[in-house]
Amino acid sequence: MKLTRAIIVTLILAMAVGLSGCTGISPAPATPVPAPEPAPAPAPELLPTPIPPSEPTPATFTISDLSIRPASVAAGEGVDISFRITNTGDLTGSYTITHKINGVITSIMEVTLGGHVSTTRAFTTVIEGEGAAGTYSVDVNSLSGTFYVKATLTPTPTPTPEPTSLNQFLAVNFGTCETSLGSTSFKFDIHENDSILFPYDYWIQVEYNSGFFYDLKYSIGVTTEMNRTVCKELKAHQEKLARAVIELMPDKKFKGGYYHSWYEYPTLKVGLITRHYYSWVNYTPITALAHYDDTTVSSFQWDSRLDDDLSR
Repeated sequence: MKLTRAIIVTLILAMAVGLSGCTGISPAPATPVPAPEPAPAPAPELLPTPIPPSEPTPATFTISDLSIRPASVAAGEGVDISFRITNTGDLTGSYTITHKINGVITSIMEVTLGGHVSTTRAFTTVIEGEGAAGTYSVDVNSLSGTFYVKATLTPTPTPTPEPTSLNQFLAVNFGTCETSLGSTSFKFDIHENDSILFPYDYWIQVEYNSGFFYDLKYSIGVTTEMNRTVCKELKAHQEKLARAVIELMPDKKFKGGYYHSWYEYPTLKVGLITRHYYSWVNYTPITALAHYDDTTVSSFQWDSRLDDDLSR
């Protein structure tokens, strides 16, 4: 049984081989498959053309905004001359500034600035000496302007008046006083001190009209209100006199006021009696025992230590 199956398989195989060899029919050729077309190459990327870096510009300077202050000065006073410098280039550089007055170089300055930087600089000019007055031209690297120097007036020193001329000054300006009771007149007795025992240079005794002052004090025809009004007027007159003298001779020490004296026994010149009203000084300290070297010049002030009372 096993043999029979083997023979049959063999026969079938033989028949299959035979048939294939003897039919005479060639197998059909295979249909060719077209090759795929290649994909198009991508377009090349266009890059911007690089711009080469520019060269930095060299330092270039401009000067502007010239200012001259003040425009007018006295001889010996300073004039400030300022201006603005700008470097418009990229690189740091230096710039020389020449300052001229009336065409003459008076100073030179060198300024170093970075690129695109500005700064303000200045010169100070002083014109002094005799004949300095006039107009002066300014030139700073072709920027120009002017300033004026005023003439200096030399004050004429005021001579210190001698007692005689001081007496005349007082007589002309303070010889009379117009009061509510009418006009009253004065004489002036000026004592120049030459002793260290007294604290002043001059004692100005304003000799008053004794009759006018007596009536002001005691007359029943003068009311208390009128008395006080006229006392104020006399006091104001004395203060005005004092301040005028102090201004005229500011370095001198004065004592002054209304003054009158007489002797109880005039023939013998015994029993001196004095009256003082509205006394003043311009020195300190005010003490009874002050000597000349103890005091110094000060401002006007009343000194009523020895004064009598004129008011009611």
